[in-house]
Amino acid sequence: MNSTRLLPLLAIVVLYSAFASAADIYIAQNTAGTNSGADCADAHSATWFNTAGNWANLKQAGKIGPGDTAHLCGTFTAPAGANGYLTFQASGSNGSSITLLFERGAVVTAPYWGANGAIYGSNHNYVIVDGGTNGILQATANGSGLAYQQNGAGVNLGGSSNSEVRNLTIANIYVHSSSTDYNGQDSYGVHWYIGNSVSIHNLTVHDAKWCINYGWPGSQTSSGNITIFDNTEYNCDHGITFGDGNTGAVLQGTNLIYGNVIHDALNWDDTQDANHHDGIHVWTTHSASTVTIQVFNNYIYGDWGTHQTADIYFDGNGAPGFYGISGNIFNNLLVNTSAVNAPADSMIFVWSANIGVYNNTIAAPSNPNTVAISTYSPGLIMKNNILSNMNTGLYIYAGGSAAGGLGGSDHNVFFNNASLIVNWNVATYTTLSSWQASTGNPDAHSTTGNPNLDANYFLQSGSSAIGLGTNLTSLGVSQLDTDKAGVLRPGTGAWDGGAYQYASTTKPVPPTGVMAIPK
Repeated sequence: MNSTRLLPLLAIVVLYSAFASAADIYIAQNTAGTNSGADCADAHSATWFNTAGNWANLKQAGKIGPGDTAHLCGTFTAPAGANGYLTFQASGSNGSSITLLFERGAVVTAPYWGANGAIYGSNHNYVIVDGGTNGILQATANGSGLAYQQNGAGVNLGGSSNSEVRNLTIANIYVHSSSTDYNGQDSYGVHWYIGNSVSIHNLTVHDAKWCINYGWPGSQTSSGNITIFDNTEYNCDHGITFGDGNTGAVLQGTNLIYGNVIHDALNWDDTQDANHHDGIHVWTTHSASTVTIQVFNNYIYGDWGTHQTADIYFDGNGAPGFYGISGNIFNNLLVNTSAVNAPADSMIFVWSANIGVYNNTIAAPSNPNTVAISTYSPGLIMKNNILSNMNTGLYIYAGGSAAGGLGGSDHNVFFNNASLIVNWNVATYTTLSSWQASTGNPDAHSTTGNPNLDANYFLQSGSSAIGLGTNLTSLGVSQLDTDKAGVLRPGTGAWDGGAYQYASTTKPVPPTGVMAIPK
């Protein structure tokens, strides 16, 4: 090729590369310096960010587009009720998401937020909200006895697929502190209704009715692949909710809720029982709705008040035959630290058929009223669990059963339980031998021996749970093949009972509390 003809082509390639490269664009509440967006000292304004003409679905110089990062600088102070205060105006693309990144020390604040939230990205795909090192999104005057009692949201990405929220603190969206306050029922930390390939992780969310809420739509099949993991939530009526939006809502894909730390909902108690607290609530309450989900490695603890339903609640009561939810609950550490309050149902409440409940450690050290596991539905499979210091280990409501009659319960530790099993309208079993002799010969390999748990609920030498568990490798649930601390369980031979495999290596200590941002 003639070199003189090659030069213009090279120039075009270089120019295209310049336009195609990812850009960093800096945003402050108001225009700063030269208004170039080159850095925080010369930032564009929030108004510029919210102007559709400054965005492009294809990469263009000087506009926010695929692969670009918009950096938030300093404090953004919005008026009361601000709705979609920072709104995505375009989508990224596969491998080139648009990121809204909080710079160190960035804060987005308002007295209260509107329904679309402080950050809004409805129907824009391949977008990321990243709190960076210490980003904070907060309301300052919304809640019981405060200036406002309004609904609102922190982040609302409803309709967004292939998108993510991460590394952000979302605080005080609604601070509930009065038993006669019935407001804030639609207050959310993260609200995400409709969207596939969604990731919500490494957030700290506190003080809202719903800390993290995800829902999928009725009358259609969605591809799913939703992961909610490694978040900390507290002072919320519900930590994580995951449910169908209407009749015929089918969510496919690999859906996971894991590694979350969720605690304390006492502040959402009310005299009319309008709030039924749950740590993790998965539901298919509309007919013909279905989902497959794994819930594992979560730590749920604290005082959940007088109106708690469960730490983990699988609620499939809208599907014909209670078959709406498929999946397993495993490797969770559930601890009721209240000496007074206990769940209205149980720590794990299963209202969907054929659910596997494996290798959970459930304890109520000083509460004699707690039920560990209950079921309304047939086919519960309950193996390798530690149920310590409970009123009742397993409560079977009318119509409920364990798989294979009652033989689906086995290899469990029922320690210091006043009533091992209550089988509704059949019998209450206070001894393991009487339960083992019942129909189906359940829990043939279970024990009432002391699991000898340490202060962090790890097995100590001499624990009755060591070697008690059955090997569940054949289930093909890869996350179950390691314990909550990441210790690999044996490929062959017996497992240990509970969330933690006994091992001589030093294990991580579960957190015992999280410091709240001052209100």
